[in-house]
Amino acid sequence: MNQLTPNEQKALLFVTVALILGSGIKAFGWSNEPEKRLPLSIETTGVIARTGLNTPQVPPNTPRSRPRGSTKSIPGTMNLNTADAAMLQRLPGIGPVIAKRIVTYRSKVGAFKSLDQLLMVEGIGKAKLAKMAPHLTL
Repeated sequence: MNQLTPNEQKALLFVTVALILGSGIKAFGWSNEPEKRLPLSIETTGVIARTGLNTPQVPPNTPRSRPRGSTKSIPGTMNLNTADAAMLQRLPGIGPVIAKRIVTYRSKVGAFKSLDQLLMVEGIGKAKLAKMAPHLTL
């Protein structure tokens, strides 16, 4: 059997220690880098499997999640002077509080004569009015 030279012994010891340390770091997650995991998806067989895709496979007729605030059904148009608070909430950017403010303003001042009057309602600015205007009539 061949004997290893002192330099070969040092090199072999270094490689062995490096492998052991690397395995320990990998096994116990001692790393500063975030772990890169593959997304999970459920295959048609019902078995959870890791895939290499950035997005999970979604069957064609499955409803997709929507961004926050876009779960409302936006109407074609609605009459601002006859819409109740529930209907107004279907407008983009309008929740129950602002819908109630619109109805209260309308009951105090009377029918809206222009959409720009919505700027008088607290919580409605030019940007929000611009999003709502295509869906409103007088």
